[in-house]
Amino acid sequence: MSSGPFGFTPGASASQLKVLGAPTPPYYSVAAPQPHPDFPYYVVTVPVDYGIVAITATSEAFENDAFGTSTTTFFYSILEQLQSKYGRSHVSDSLLEGSIWNEPREWMASLKRKERTLATLWSLRTPVPMPFDLASVYLGCSADDDDRQRSRCDTSSYRLKRGRRT
Repeated sequence: MSSGPFGFTPGASASQLKVLGAPTPPYYSVAAPQPHPDFPYYVVTVPVDYGIVAITATSEAFENDAFGTSTTTFFYSILEQLQSKYGRSHVSDSLLEGSIWNEPREWMASLKRKERTLATLWSLRTPVPMPFDLASVYLGCSADDDDRQRSRCDTSSYRLKRGRRT
């Protein structure tokens, strides 16, 4: 079987993974076979009967300014890479109605308080067919505090919908 995102084999069992630290099934912190240079941390969801059904890749936290310049630059750089593979997607860069964090210099503050969204999603409805058995690919940002943020890229497979809840 060919490798999927980050080199993981779709449906691989936990015993086929390089697990880092103590496992907490069905979630495993793992080393990616083909890591992306901007995403050093990986957590996979591996129900016993289905193998890998989801992958979360997370970036290092990095310093930012109040305007979110580093965050948006990083996001759009990764977005460009993903669009070359999965096609165009709709980016949601929005602020909740009524948020008090509505000045440009409060961009990171609004992200930290979960009043701002910077994310995109490719799914079964995306015009380009999804490779392997992917059902979706998500790219989004979150803030650790007003000056530091992380970005996340999630994938999920068709098997996730069939997998058991644990």
